[in-house]
Amino acid sequence: MNSEFLYELVNNPKESLSLELKNWIDPEELSGIEKLVKAILAFYNHNGGYLLIGFVNSTGKPDLENAPNNVNDKFHIDKIQNLVSKYSSESFEIKVHFPVIQDKTFVVIEIPAGVRNPVATKSQLEFNGKTIIQINKVYIRSLNSNNTPSTTEATWKDWSSIVEKCFENREADIGRFIRRHLTSIENNNLKEFFNTLSNQKIPQKQNSMDYLKEFISQSRKQYSEEMLKRNKTLYPHGTYEIAAKINGIEKDYSMNQDFLNLIFSSNNHYTGWPMWIDSRSFVEESNPYVKNGFWEALILPREAPKLHGHLDYWRFSPKGEFYLRRGIEDDFRDNTINKTLDISIVIFRIAESLLVLLDFAQAFEAINSENINILFHWTSLDDRYLTSWARSSIMFTRKSISKQDEIEINVQLPIETARSAIGNYVYRVASSLFEIFQGASVSRDLVEDVVKELLGRRNLP
Repeated sequence: MNSEFLYELVNNPKESLSLELKNWIDPEELSGIEKLVKAILAFYNHNGGYLLIGFVNSTGKPDLENAPNNVNDKFHIDKIQNLVSKYSSESFEIKVHFPVIQDKTFVVIEIPAGVRNPVATKSQLEFNGKTIIQINKVYIRSLNSNNTPSTTEATWKDWSSIVEKCFENREADIGRFIRRHLTSIENNNLKEFFNTLSNQKIPQKQNSMDYLKEFISQSRKQYSEEMLKRNKTLYPHGTYEIAAKINGIEKDYSMNQDFLNLIFSSNNHYTGWPMWIDSRSFVEESNPYVKNGFWEALILPREAPKLHGHLDYWRFSPKGEFYLRRGIEDDFRDNTINKTLDISIVIFRIAESLLVLLDFAQAFEAINSENINILFHWTSLDDRYLTSWARSSIMFTRKSISKQDEIEINVQLPIETARSAIGNYVYRVASSLFEIFQGASVSRDLVEDVVKELLGRRNLP
């Protein structure tokens, strides 16, 4: 876990099925063991997540007054890992981080993604004559009646979701195996056949894309009005926008807090600053509000018009309409259009947006046979060149410059797409964008590595 992601996690904890806050517990007491074991196993069956210890669940704030002095010793990785080995039917490796807040040490337990078989409890634990951990129990992450996350025992209704996560991870392994070995095949006809399959264009519905263009235009107008209302300006910068419509939503949703909880709890936070970020714990002016049938929020750099920080403006509705406007990260480093576009960050954001939209479609219980119509839009690209300041391992042999200022790219993503299989869609969008930089290209292996990293939620920008 990189330091930026850890900082965002503990300073801006968001309600999510992939995140749980617990106040101080003692892992050496039976009640503390119970809470840890159930939560860790539930996260693993959910395909990973983060357990934050020492935080008040109702406020998201750290409990500084009750912080013990021997945190590192009590929550030593060997002790927590031993609990996993003792109570889990399958062993898996966890990580324990110790962030410091106001000179007090707190705990973040990182549970990995990649579950291939559901895990159950294999040992029993008794407390005061009562069995508090029973054998053969499967724990999962679920939503309460008000759409807030919790740990609970799996029921028959949960097994399809559990098995689906396991199959997706197995499919990802099979896909990587096939791609790795196809590269060594000398039969060009066979390679051409597989490449043709992977590059099949999904027919676009013109009326759907026309709708998204109108939606993105309306959202820009709403953004401009909100900036004017707040009397805010920003130094010149580039932006990228996403407009999406999830089709096949049959259930009616209201514009209430339960709907807001549903959306934010279904966002799996693949990065430290996720798409459609939950800003309810931010300063008041960044909190979500209802306007013209949409929930929306505007998050500005604290020292606006300077560009240090983040620029996010998002909107979403119960009809499955989602809009996000974000400042290009390159420009938010030194208060000016930087004339660079980081290739790795772009790929991460494209992949993350597709994953989050699939999460939202699942939360809406949208029909599997339907699609998500998506429109990507980048601005202020003229005279920018591709670079990779966020990842020095990506090398460029020449300076690829864009002479085109804006680009729109649309795609239809089937709702039934396995998350491990979004690589082709990410590759299609990224390739179309990078081509305007003097024909630059991106490797499929890099795209697949990004998708794998996001699903594993590690080393994230």
